[in-house]
Formats: sequence, C-alpha cells, structure tokens
Amino acid sequence: MADGDLEGLSDTLTTVRDTWARAKPAVSTRVGDQVVVAFDRNIADQQVALAAGDSQELSARAKKALAVLDEMSRLYYGEDEG
Repeated sequence: MADGDLEGLSDTLTTVRDTWARAKPAVSTRVGDQVVVAFDRNIADQQVALAAGDSQELSARAKKALAVLDEMSRLYYGEDEG
C-alpha cells in the first residue's frame, strides 16, 4: 500500500468499528467473550497503525480480522471451508 492508499481508510475503519459494535453482543453470546476481546484489540491495533501511517501493519491486522470473521462465520453458521 502506498501512503496515498491510506486516505479514506479512517472512514472505513469507523464503519467497521460501528458495525462491530452492533454485532458484538450476538458474537459474545454465540462464540464467547474471548473472540470479542481479540477482535476489539485487532480494531484498536488497526487504528494505531492507521494513525502511524503504517500500511504494512494495517494490512496485516486487516487480514487477521478477515480470518477471525471467517472463523466466526464457520462457528456461527456451521459453514465448512471449500
């Protein structure tokens, strides 16, 4: 990611944070607080990386978040990979 690619990501991260706030109670009930705490931490780490302009760290944290979402989807909906 080039530095210019970080432009606009603040709004995207705000949307992610707002969406997560709505989903958090259901996720906590379904898969537990450990997942909630880990995802909260991931979003906070993404915010720190964005503020620092660290596109590599931001990308790594976003990929980790997607992996967690995939896992939550499998746990919640019973979906298999593949």
